[in-house]
Amino acid sequence: MEKLITLTIISPAGQLTEQFNVKMKVGAVKTRAMAHFKIDPSTADRYWLRYQQTRLDNNKTLEEYNIPNGAQLYLETRPPAAG
Repeated sequence: MEKLITLTIISPAGQLTEQFNVKMKVGAVKTRAMAHFKIDPSTADRYWLRYQQTRLDNNKTLEEYNIPNGAQLYLETRPPAAG
């Protein structure tokens, strides 16, 4: 049986509260959040998720980070490089 947790993802564009499978990779959670906030997926490499003081690795699962039910994650970005 899959284990679901409810996460709130907070970004400058607002917030998303949704259930996620603990086996999901952080990158997939980030992509789902970006779609919700209507952020261009081609800019995904400029975004990351942070939990408390930890910047999460896209290739690890929520379970590997032991993210608890009800946690708040922050969708953060660095500004585009000046061209």
